[in-house]
Amino acid sequence: MAEPHLKLERIRKLFGRQTVLAGIDLDVEAGKYVVLLGPSGSGKTTLLSIVGGFTAPTSGTVRIGGKDVTLTPPVRRPTATVFQDYALFPHMSVGSNVGFGLTIRHVPKAERDRQVERALELVGLSGFASRRVHELSGGQRQRVALARALLVEPEILLLDEPLGALDLHLRKQMQHELRRLQQSTGRMFVHVTHDQDEAMAIADFIVILNRGAIEDMGPPEKLYQRPASRFAATFMGESTLIDGRILRQEGGQVLVETPLGALPANGAGAAGTEVTVAVRPENLSIEPVSGASLPLSAARIVETGFQGNHRRVRAVSETTKPVEFLIRIDPEADISVGGAVTVSARREHLVLLAR
Repeated sequence: MAEPHLKLERIRKLFGRQTVLAGIDLDVEAGKYVVLLGPSGSGKTTLLSIVGGFTAPTSGTVRIGGKDVTLTPPVRRPTATVFQDYALFPHMSVGSNVGFGLTIRHVPKAERDRQVERALELVGLSGFASRRVHELSGGQRQRVALARALLVEPEILLLDEPLGALDLHLRKQMQHELRRLQQSTGRMFVHVTHDQDEAMAIADFIVILNRGAIEDMGPPEKLYQRPASRFAATFMGESTLIDGRILRQEGGQVLVETPLGALPANGAGAAGTEVTVAVRPENLSIEPVSGASLPLSAARIVETGFQGNHRRVRAVSETTKPVEFLIRIDPEADISVGGAVTVSARREHLVLLAR
């Protein structure tokens, strides 16, 4: 791994007696789009605020580009922040908002106007400098906030739930725009959200936070296909979870005793350890079992719903201790509530999780 551009070492934050961050260690290379993902109260916004210098950690160190900036105020850090409410000045024009940082630095007006127009062009708002803030749509205001932040050429751009106030269509559009901007500028973006679909759409690297600690981190594909914990598996989309106990190790797999019988799963663990076997909905099948598939259980469909490009099916196993399966199938499949099916999966799609 290359030398980290952002390095957080043992970051702890207490508000009174409440521990908000419980010793965060994080290394991220330059030029990455990082998403801090987690539910409300997980500590993600506090962590972003500590990186930006708006909140001081109770203990720990923040390094950017190898320099300790833990006690450096926000104005002197190589960061810029786009807040959730955009924090635009309503009495100023778009150009004055975008160029505010340059005005503070006493950059001459001609040069300031040139840089403002270049920044507006970058976010697709060329010619908007004379507009007033109240004349803009929500998406345009967000672009103005982005242009203002990018104009000061930060090494790291911090985004605090920047898409939360937008409707679904505009949010999808702005996800694409943010990714384009990050790739075209080559800067590190650190983006806070609670939306796992948004995280997977834009991130190179996702950090899942829960109760002030890191549950899992890595590229979106790794977190989705091989989550490190039960929490990560359920927060990063849906999963069927089958609780059990390890019987024995068999090479790179363990054999797990479950209500469905003995199941193999990728991973390692000592015999007798309580674990969970997880499988994603798209990796379960109710088609006739092929030679490469492992039959899990006979089951009965209890719910089905059309979701556009797939049909979401909920089925319950016909075992002494029922297991609920969540399955995605072809939207044209001929199934109905009450129907009997056999649920199967490929062995490589069964993931072992600690409990």
